[in-house]
Amino acid sequence: LSAYWIYVLQRYHKVGAGLAQNLKFWGGTILVFIVISILVRIVLEIVLNVINAAVGAVNEREMEEPGFADERDKHIELKGERISYVFVGVGFLLSMLALVLGYPAYVMINLQFTSFFVADLIGNFSQLYYYQKGA
Repeated sequence: LSAYWIYVLQRYHKVGAGLAQNLKFWGGTILVFIVISILVRIVLEIVLNVINAAVGAVNEREMEEPGFADERDKHIELKGERISYVFVGVGFLLSMLALVLGYPAYVMINLQFTSFFVADLIGNFSQLYYYQKGA
């Protein structure tokens, strides 16, 4: 998300105010950064799974972990998803409110894009919180 904003602000300073009305630029930039974020997430998942497997191989003698998700895991995952959906909904409503109040379309696009990323982060952090809390 920060890379997106750095890129957009640099382009805005180079091109100027005309960039704000160029919806082709905004759509293309968001699509590129969605693909980048998916690739980064895949790489992170692979790296974290390799680390987890390496640590698990060391601790395998001490404790056997089940290979399935229990009811608590499903409950925590649903809580995290619910929180994410709330933030996506709030972001969508704010973006529509921005249009109603007369802000340009690029403000709406950026509000939605930012709300998706923030919702994903908050959902993941809330799952970590619930795991630590033991809910």
